[in-house]
Amino acid sequence: MESSADASNPKDEDHRWMAVVLDNVQDAWVRQVAFRRFAGSAVLAQETVRRLTVEDCISTEPVSEIGGERRNTFMTKGQQTLFQRLYAQSGYHDFAVGYCAAGPNAFVQCEAEDAYSFSGSIDSWAAGTLFDIVKEYGQALRFGNREQDGQGAGWAAANSVFWQCTAARVDCYQPPTAQNWAFGTWAQFAGNGHWEQSNEHIKPRSLYYAQLQDRLGPP
Repeated sequence: MESSADASNPKDEDHRWMAVVLDNVQDAWVRQVAFRRFAGSAVLAQETVRRLTVEDCISTEPVSEIGGERRNTFMTKGQQTLFQRLYAQSGYHDFAVGYCAAGPNAFVQCEAEDAYSFSGSIDSWAAGTLFDIVKEYGQALRFGNREQDGQGAGWAAANSVFWQCTAARVDCYQPPTAQNWAFGTWAQFAGNGHWEQSNEHIKPRSLYYAQLQDRLGPP
């Protein structure tokens, strides 16, 4: 899928913003799609989405200004959504969880390069998010208090987990009445959440796939 942006204007926004938007959807898949030159999201799952899998997709060459609801490349506001084996280039919030997302939501084996801002929970009080083997090169992964950012988003993540992730920095803060955890993260660190085995390889390599095997068996 390719948006017809003006090649002479690297900040052109007079073209398609969203590639795939899902609303009032359950038990759905987005598989093996390459996205190019969109201004907003490659895949956006709205609040009414449940049991969605987005896998083996790649987003490159976004065209837009930077910031302000742009380039939230792979974003969920729903619940029971799985985003796995994704690649994003030059996004803003590449792997993002939105306002009061009920969870559980998981990003597994995802990579982002040349991002302009962090990945993680970007709006108020998303719960039950897992970032599992996510690599954010040159930017941060963040569960924390956005305070006045994001139109006053405040605490953005609760009862959420980083598992064996790599980033320039990982922020893991404990919100009131809840907790966030970081296991086996490779980064610079900030926050008063629960930290364990930082800068170490841990087992199982993937928390999500270990839980899947426990439920379905080794095959």
